[in-house]
Amino acid sequence: MEVDVSPALLKLAAAFTKHQDPEVAELLGSLERVRVNVFGLEDDTRSEVIAQINAVRDSLDAQGWVRVVTVREHKGEDVAIFMKQNGEESIHGIVVTVIGSDNEAVLVNIVGDVGIEQIARIGESLNIDPLREPKIEMEYKAVKS
Repeated sequence: MEVDVSPALLKLAAAFTKHQDPEVAELLGSLERVRVNVFGLEDDTRSEVIAQINAVRDSLDAQGWVRVVTVREHKGEDVAIFMKQNGEESIHGIVVTVIGSDNEAVLVNIVGDVGIEQIARIGESLNIDPLREPKIEMEYKAVKS
């Protein structure tokens, strides 16, 4: 499955939500693209898909993206979330990679300037639980330092 939300569709969604939820409208208006790919992990494709996701992770590491969440559960769930910062106050990109224990792998790419305080809101809107955690960790680090 592939979902690719273009800039025009994001602007339209922002316009429709402007009166109901101005925060979500502002967030949608700041995004350039949202892409979600879901891959089946069948016996004949599992190793190839996992290799591709690991290649994406290695590429993001090599390009200087910050890995903010890594979760490897004993049940086989493997999650990595990367962010590309745009200065101190905003994020220009978020990539979520999931190798699931449910025979699916997911790749989510969010492009656009997003305030650090909006990251948890994206996690809630897209139902990505681990994406809610970086905000908590960043706030904790800011208070602690």
